[in-house]
Amino acid sequence: MVFKTDDEIRILHVDEDHDSLEAVEKFFEDSEGDDLDFTVSGLDEPETAVDTARQVEADAVVSEFHYDSADIDGLTVLEDVEEELEIPLIFYSDSSWIDTGPDAVKKGAYDFITKGDGALDMLGAKVEQAVEQSRREDRLERNKERLGDFVSHVSHDLRNPLAITRTYNEEIKIKLDALSRVVEQYEDLDEVDEDVFHEAIADLEEYQETIEGSTERMESIIDDALTYARVGGSVDETDELDIQAISRSCWENLETYNGELDTQFYGPKLVDADRSRLTTLFENLYRNSFDHVGEDATIEVGPITQPIGTSTRARDEPTGFYIQDDGPGIPEEDRDEVLKEGYTTSRDGTGFGLSIVQQVIEAHDWDIDIDESPYGGARFEIYTD
Repeated sequence: MVFKTDDEIRILHVDEDHDSLEAVEKFFEDSEGDDLDFTVSGLDEPETAVDTARQVEADAVVSEFHYDSADIDGLTVLEDVEEELEIPLIFYSDSSWIDTGPDAVKKGAYDFITKGDGALDMLGAKVEQAVEQSRREDRLERNKERLGDFVSHVSHDLRNPLAITRTYNEEIKIKLDALSRVVEQYEDLDEVDEDVFHEAIADLEEYQETIEGSTERMESIIDDALTYARVGGSVDETDELDIQAISRSCWENLETYNGELDTQFYGPKLVDADRSRLTTLFENLYRNSFDHVGEDATIEVGPITQPIGTSTRARDEPTGFYIQDDGPGIPEEDRDEVLKEGYTTSRDGTGFGLSIVQQVIEAHDWDIDIDESPYGGARFEIYTD
């Protein structure tokens, strides 16, 4: 698997001219700075452009317009890229803008640049603009879909407790009306059988407890929904935070019952993160352990220095941190589902807890894997580098 971040741009350059392939690759290598890295993959077989772009997980395609030895032209490549990949394509061609540029742009190319003096500088600027715009549109689309799922999930979850509240409110009205009729039948309340009042009071207390339970359920859903909405979106400002210090402070601020926290850090483990969101991540993972393990859960936090179990991200150096417990763990077939909004195995769960964790991960451009801990419990591996 290829891992990408917003400070990395992967380009597929399609051209039969090997000198052009080398020149473009060297230009982008020389253009790398502290804020942006480029990876250019050259290809001299335009027929395989889509498959190759998919293989290298390209963010953009740069293509010649005319090919001498191929059976296709640049417009065919453009159509295939748009249909299969939905990433921007920029023509960088020997052909002139006047002859082919307007038609290419009209059919969907991001831009058309004719090779020559200053063309590489223009190409570099256009690639950055195109990828930034594409990523922004992708984020907007994901946020739109997430908002739709979010509204649907919250409205669905609120229906049941609202229905219960309405039902028992009606029961209370019926019970009070019945008592009023009983009272109206007697001038002296001492003549009324006490059991009538005792039975009514018992029923009303039961109804009240049910309504209180439904109200608490709605409050939990609303609180989790607000947290979910708050931690979404990109992180604009970060601080250099010590994971060990954050993990301990979150533990101290929660109801930890008879649980035990074991930190495995030997010195500071610093990470650039939003303090509030990182705190939310730890608190939700701690709560998840208590929900599934019990009040005596043992939770361990430490740096990731080597692969554990079947983890897919084996690294030779510390690249993040893990949080694991000694509970029943998460079945392998469920690990792709538990981070999704609405997933819960508990009758009282809101389905937001681990999806909130996923929101924090995405906001920081981190990665997360779920595995089995050495104690048989759940292990969450967060990759920050």
